[in-house]
Amino acid sequence: MPNEVAASKWITFFHQVLDEDLEKLSKLDIDEKFGKIDEITRTFADYGWRNGSTLLDGILEGSK
Repeated sequence: MPNEVAASKWITFFHQVLDEDLEKLSKLDIDEKFGKIDEITRTFADYGWRNGSTLLDGILEGSK
């Protein structure tokens, strides 16, 4: 069950935040996929999650 919840959150992130279609992404060639992975990773890391904080902000605040 927890994996289904996590998958649901990822799918929602792809659709709502990235405005990406997973089916179209699956049809990209390997170089395009690596480019998309880089783009998605950067967007995920830079996204304002809790109180608008990025993942790095959250990590740094947690270490205080």
